Amino acid sequence: MRKDKQTIQNTASFADFRASFVQATPRYAVKIPGKTWRTRQFALNDTEIKKHLKGEIYIASLGRWYPEFATFDFDSVPLSVVENVRSDLLLNENNSMLLASESADSYHLYFRPEYNDKPPTLSLLQTILAPYAKSKGVEIYPQKNRAFRLPFGKGQDCLDFEDQNARSWKEKLYWLQKKDDFDLSGVKGHQTFFEFQPIEFNPEAALSSSIDIPELLKSGLQGPSTRDEVQFELVKHLWHQNLLKADCERFIWSWLQNNHNGYSKDLLRSPREVQKHIQHQVAAYYGWMQTGALYPDQPHKSHNGYVCRPDLLEIVKLAEGSLPRMRFIFELVKYMNPRRHRDSVPLHSEKLVQWSSMRTYQGHLRYLESKGILKRGTGYLVGQKAKDLKLTWPYKTDKDAVLFNGRAVDTLEKAVSMLFTPENLRALLRGYVSKQAAQFTTKTLFER
Repeated sequence: MRKDKQTIQNTASFADFRASFVQATPRYAVKIPGKTWRTRQFALNDTEIKKHLKGEIYIASLGRWYPEFATFDFDSVPLSVVENVRSDLLLNENNSMLLASESADSYHLYFRPEYNDKPPTLSLLQTILAPYAKSKGVEIYPQKNRAFRLPFGKGQDCLDFEDQNARSWKEKLYWLQKKDDFDLSGVKGHQTFFEFQPIEFNPEAALSSSIDIPELLKSGLQGPSTRDEVQFELVKHLWHQNLLKADCERFIWSWLQNNHNGYSKDLLRSPREVQKHIQHQVAAYYGWMQTGALYPDQPHKSHNGYVCRPDLLEIVKLAEGSLPRMRFIFELVKYMNPRRHRDSVPLHSEKLVQWSSMRTYQGHLRYLESKGILKRGTGYLVGQKAKDLKLTWPYKTDKDAVLFNGRAVDTLEKAVSMLFTPENLRALLRGYVSKQAAQFTTKTLFER
């Protein structure tokens, strides 16, 4: 192995596996080796997932609205078919992982999709890759309404030379996490999807809930004329969990039928119209959030990134009192945290400019290089390949992420306000800058 086993096990966890592959609700499928698949019409629990990883059973999970990984499913084909698909799509050992399947001459090819540096929805993934997969006699997962076997169970060994010594599921997951993204925009023959400027709205208002959801789910409607608001709050709650639109619609419709408590005249008189109303609410909210470039909690954390509590203290110290530098390092660490397993990460200059300015971003990079924590690669190609960056950082897992209402915080201001008092931050800054500068920085961060 290219790293010792202890290091690997410390950098891949059950929480990572669950976040990457498992959609726990509303149902899943289970199979005892040698038997047939059976669907369970309730939520998937951690005990069952761990049995899968131990090889005792097989578990199949539903897809998610924003899938972190996608898989080509090859059944009863020679290995040359797999290699042909890889060659066509420029999938290789650096950006994909080939696993054996339960049956002979069957394979699963895993990769992490993106579309122009954004996470794709399941619909976009299928729109781009399903026609190609069909032409090759294979399938692409995840799919709507069909569960797919979780990876790293019994018989799911790594077949690529780079990964073949990985034996435990933690080792396999570690090497999969190191893979580069696969950009769907480069797939030949698909219709180009034009980028639109995200609409601007108040994200906190769009993301927050005005109802106690656990109590609502348990008690049902609590009065007349509440159905519309309750349905919308449930849509938001299920969107946060990254459920597919169809699964969201089915859950709310089923819940309402069993928990209206006699408070919905419309449901009793015109159930079909109520069902259409739910579908409209789901489509509107999911579409609104997509247009606003806001992602459910897990893809938000894995794509936009997160900071951990120890990170923030290190960022403040490393910036040596400079607020612009503090902002830049915050964004860089936030972006690198979910990509911490990779040897290096390509970063386009436009993102670096977004975190600072065209005039200052190079200076920030040189500063971090002078501190010995950043290395820049040399493989830059205009319009084709961004320059790789490697950040030497005391990374933590996302269990230490700074969260607000269960969601990774986006801004330096929010993170600072959650972890420091104004007095503590001012005292820390005074070790690097004047009293007036420390007061200005503290006021700026706490008043926004």
